[in-house]
Amino acid sequence: MRAPSWGLLLSTILVQAACMLPADQPDPPTPFHGDTAFTDSERAVVEDAATIMAQRTGAPRIQITWDGIYSGPRRILREHPPNKDASGEYVWTPEYGHTIYISPEVPLYAPLYFKPVVMHEIGHYYGLKHHKGPGLMAEPSAWDLWNEADIDVCRQAGWCK
Repeated sequence: MRAPSWGLLLSTILVQAACMLPADQPDPPTPFHGDTAFTDSERAVVEDAATIMAQRTGAPRIQITWDGIYSGPRRILREHPPNKDASGEYVWTPEYGHTIYISPEVPLYAPLYFKPVVMHEIGHYYGLKHHKGPGLMAEPSAWDLWNEADIDVCRQAGWCK
């Protein structure tokens, strides 16, 4: 009987070790670069919206670094979206990656409007699609009415288990 080779033994150990690793461990989220045009109060609302959407969907919470870097692969900007009629917009392009736009026309002093717009766009980042309203992911949406229609599109995106 031949002794096993060191290569075979090492391969067996590595496979066994890999089987003991927890399954479905996501990579640590890459932070979004936050636009410094957001006021401190607006930043607090955006952070709260990120927490709420992570809790509702079960997705990893987006992390935001308020550093004003506009060239990163994930950005949240306080500027007019490409669709000039929109209050907010989520866009992914190979050139810029993930960008969430929140129009400067969306007033913070209208909290029933500002936070739901941010939450709606974070929902798109998580892959949630529009549905026929009412609801947070309805088109158009300005209200935080998380309901069964939102949960359905959340499940279709692979979240909300």
